[in-house]
Amino acid sequence: MRTEESALRGTLLLLRRQWLVVLAATVAGGVFFLGLSFLMVPRYRAEVVLAPQTNSPVDLLSGAIAGQLGGLGSLLGVGTGRSSDVGFALAILESVDFTRKFVVEENIPVLMQQNASRPPASWRRLGRPAKMPSELQATKAFDLGIRKVIEDAQTGLITLRIDWVDRNQAADWANKLAARLNEQTRARTIREAEARILQVRREIEREEQVEVRGALARLLESELKRKAFAAASTEYAFRVVDPAVAPEEGRYSSPRRALLTAVGLVLGLLAGLMLAVLREQIPTLNRAAR
Repeated sequence: MRTEESALRGTLLLLRRQWLVVLAATVAGGVFFLGLSFLMVPRYRAEVVLAPQTNSPVDLLSGAIAGQLGGLGSLLGVGTGRSSDVGFALAILESVDFTRKFVVEENIPVLMQQNASRPPASWRRLGRPAKMPSELQATKAFDLGIRKVIEDAQTGLITLRIDWVDRNQAADWANKLAARLNEQTRARTIREAEARILQVRREIEREEQVEVRGALARLLESELKRKAFAAASTEYAFRVVDPAVAPEEGRYSSPRRALLTAVGLVLGLLAGLMLAVLREQIPTLNRAAR
């Protein structure tokens, strides 16, 4: 206890003697980080909230019929339900191929070059022109620094987040990604349903047992309904609960100037304390050297 009181008393005495040094370093750290935040290119955040579509009556009927068919149902690849479509859709969203196609079609490499050519970046580059990123570089940058997928384990909701320098473009990209995701999942479901329909029809022609033919006929009907349902559903895998809206002008997601300034003040305070300790120890070291 006495040791702690002695250390606290020593620190207070140090601050009393070197308060000007500590104050100057603290203010300098805050001003430096605040100025640094003004050199950073501001980014806006747009989010679209998605809810996975639950199994439809068509999916439940298909699963029940597949259970009646046993191994034949598994062979035909039916009874997986909508949950597999949702999982597949999430895998598509974070896949390199899906991201690369979106990056190319939206001309994102050019936009990234224009973003890097803004005055603060050009000052850091000492006036050199920004280099055009390749498709792969733009894809990686989009995946790591622009788009983020957040899944809520409790509610099952999925948030698709876009952080970009243009607020309208950020909202547009978020909504386009959600629409593309549903469209690609829907197209995949239609293709698979068409393939199953052809295969089930072949099995009906070959099958001799009346009961199995009846189950196959019901399965054929369910696959036809699945195809029709997917063709008519624009939001097949995910329902858009809250579409992305462009944030207000000046409402940046980054840089967070208040946070950066606070960090600068803390670091400046620590640097000031270290400098104060050094200033206190230098005379002692000089006397010891003599």
